[in-house]
Amino acid sequence: MIYLFIIEDHPIVIDGFINWFKDPLCDIKISGITDSVNETIANLIPEKVEIIVLDLYLVDPDIDPVKNIQFLKQTFPQKKIIIYTGDRTDFWVKVAFENGVSAYLQKGKIHEHEFKEIIHRVACGEIIRPINLIEKPLTHEKIQFKTELLPSIERKIITMVSKGKTNKQIAEELKMSKTSIDKRLSRLRARFHVTNNVNLIIHLLSDPF
Repeated sequence: MIYLFIIEDHPIVIDGFINWFKDPLCDIKISGITDSVNETIANLIPEKVEIIVLDLYLVDPDIDPVKNIQFLKQTFPQKKIIIYTGDRTDFWVKVAFENGVSAYLQKGKIHEHEFKEIIHRVACGEIIRPINLIEKPLTHEKIQFKTELLPSIERKIITMVSKGKTNKQIAEELKMSKTSIDKRLSRLRARFHVTNNVNLIIHLLSDPF
């Protein structure tokens, strides 16, 4: 039996998962469902979970998806993680695999039988990468190109944010105060009319200055 723990905040998606795995003869079972990583940490019983299925974007828009993945991997290093999201941005695909996920699946593009097959393959240790990621390895070149007009220090900060570092970690590495990092990021968010760092990175990946 393969046990899943679902981290998802969309009721329709949750109902879909429940329907997929309700057959008593199915060898895949859901052992728990939460809508946040913090709630997962509090409720997940390691012995009853083999694979964590994680939505990239959850309730709190200020929570960086990278930090969610890192937190889960640090807390449950032996558990496999499958990202199940509507976001197909190449940047997030690359960063997810850099942080140890086993598969990256797009909502609405995977049928029930395909999802179950992927669960079995991941349980056996296989890494399921999107085809275009295999054919065209990604780098941070795109975000670096689009930050060329920014001051050097802000380019460094943006690059570090894109790699999942916290403001505190960035401040320590750059030997600056956390308050200074907070203010610089706040000015950048205001400049590009976004409300959080996640959308700031997405903006730099998708829109020209």
